[in-house]
Order: sequence, then structure tokens, then C-alpha cells
Amino acid sequence: MKKLFIAALLLVFSMSAFASGPYDGIWIVEEEPNVGYIMVVENNEQQIIVVNLGLPGYGEERLIWEAMSGFRTNNTVRLSTIVTDTGNAVVDVSMSSLTTGTVTVVQCEPFNDYYCAVPVGSQYHIRKIW
Repeated sequence: MKKLFIAALLLVFSMSAFASGPYDGIWIVEEEPNVGYIMVVENNEQQIIVVNLGLPGYGEERLIWEAMSGFRTNNTVRLSTIVTDTGNAVVDVSMSSLTTGTVTVVQCEPFNDYYCAVPVGSQYHIRKIW
């Protein structure tokens, strides 16, 4: 519950900084559209907050969620985990348009009994749905 509260505060504070980034919205992973939704919010300093609202999967019976953050330079951003209960990850995101992009897994360090379901080097295509 504490992690959820922290993520909510991060989102509120980032939105109160007049979030208006070109990539703000709800995104999905093209290769796995049933995995969940990714919310993207950017503030005026080009800091991007990403919240992954994952559906149960990969052997999980509960919702998986995590928050990541990074600073955008032109159409790329390196995101690092700031809140999760499954493990720390680093991903590179390269936007090919305002509604499409590619995510590359750079690093994954699982916690406790979790494992990295997505190997380092994996690439996924993302698409903005809202």
C-alpha cells in the first residue's frame, strides 16, 4: 500500500508541473497487448514518469505494477525503476513517432522469488492507444 501511495504522489506532483509532453497518454506493447497498460506523463523539464499497470501473467495471479522515471532527450529516454515489488529494470525507449516506439531491455535484477520474464536485449514495439 505504501508503494502505491508513493507512486500516486509522484504522478500527482508530475502532473501538477503542467504535464504536457508529446508522448503523454496510455500505451500498449504491440507484441503482448493483453499484458497491461503503460501510462506516460512528462513534466516541463522533460522528466518522464511511466507507470506500468500490468495484468496477471507470467505465473502471477495478481496485478503487477511498477513505476519508472527518466529524462527525455529528443525522442529517446532511458527509464529506471523507481517503485516495484518484482525487481529493478532499465529500459531504453526510442520513439519513432508521437504514437509508436521501441523499448529495449537494458538491465533486469529480480527481487526475492521473481525472475526476469523478459531477457536483456529484448525489443518490443509500443503503440499509443489514448
